[in-house]
Amino acid sequence: MKNRVYVIGPGAIGKALANFLGWKGLEVQLVGKKNSPFVQLSEMGSGIYIICTKAYANEEIAIYLKEGPIILLQNGKGVEMPFTDFPEVYRAVIFATAQEGTFRAVSTSRLGVVKGSARRAIELAELISTKEFPFVYEENINVFVWKKLIVNSAFNALCPLLEVDNGIFVRDDKALYWAKVIMEEGRLLAEKEGVMLSQEELMQSLLEISERSSGQLISTYQDILQGKPTEVEYINGSLSEGKLNHFLADLIRIKSCIKS
Repeated sequence: MKNRVYVIGPGAIGKALANFLGWKGLEVQLVGKKNSPFVQLSEMGSGIYIICTKAYANEEIAIYLKEGPIILLQNGKGVEMPFTDFPEVYRAVIFATAQEGTFRAVSTSRLGVVKGSARRAIELAELISTKEFPFVYEENINVFVWKKLIVNSAFNALCPLLEVDNGIFVRDDKALYWAKVIMEEGRLLAEKEGVMLSQEELMQSLLEISERSSGQLISTYQDILQGKPTEVEYINGSLSEGKLNHFLADLIRIKSCIKS
């Protein structure tokens, strides 16, 4: 396996991951936008591509990639669509929070197959796993994608709208109630697609993440504060078949426009 690793997206997660992999002894290059101090997309060669950007950048990124393998460290549904023509695509569900200069692994992150083989996914999970940012192979990655999406839909909507950190759900029963309402809508949509999740496991995950990332800001809120585009289309927007998530996605768009 080629061990040159391109970490695409020099945000808080990308920078942390690049550092951890470099400390592990891998040949790592951090890839950024045009005119940034990092390697440019057009300068990449062959290797392993780990994509840590916001999902709306994927179509542009896909133009510059060679065969891969490609590992997506992104939130939401449909993030893999621009890469359907590539032979190896793997999807990670990460359990970590980061802001500029800080990083915290909340739990072990999971890596599964979109296109490719389980054997290769196991190798890649071992390759990119570090003590600071651990990964393991997950056979049923779609279940984790849905679970993370549903839990994120609560953080993604309520934290920016209330202008609070991720710890709100262990501090405020009213916020927790509305998180439950938002997640139940997502859970029913997942059930329609054959992914069975219980209310109890979603609430447990929400509370664990809220407690462990207390004081951290969800990335959508960080983006709004910095006047950047958000991933609302891939999170609440991807659940817009549900009326509440459709409404919340619209509110996030409005708030983002006002703040930018």
